[in-house]
This record gives sequence, structure tokens and C-alpha cells, in this order.
Amino acid sequence: MYEGSAGQGPGFALMLPGTGPCVSGRAADPARVEAHGVYLEGGCKEPAGGH
Repeated sequence: MYEGSAGQGPGFALMLPGTGPCVSGRAADPARVEAHGVYLEGGCKEPAGGH
């Protein structure tokens, strides 16, 4: 879990090592959840400034 920016609500990023993709999203209105690979910079949370 991490703090979201104004209007986007809190976010989350989850990865179970050795099982596949990351799952991340935000609790905004509407809520958003997506599966994706690990970012080149490392981890499942999108790096500040994008990738």
C-alpha cells in the first residue's frame, strides 16, 4: 500500500515471487486493477516519472 496523489486514492502493488505478474491498482473512483510485469527499475510500483 502507498499514498496516492490528489483524487487518485491509495494505491497498492503486489507480487508473489516465482508466480508471475505484478498486480497493482488504485482505490479511486472508479477503482483500477491491472496485471503487468516487473518494471525495469525493479519492483511492481510504477516509478515516479513513468517508465
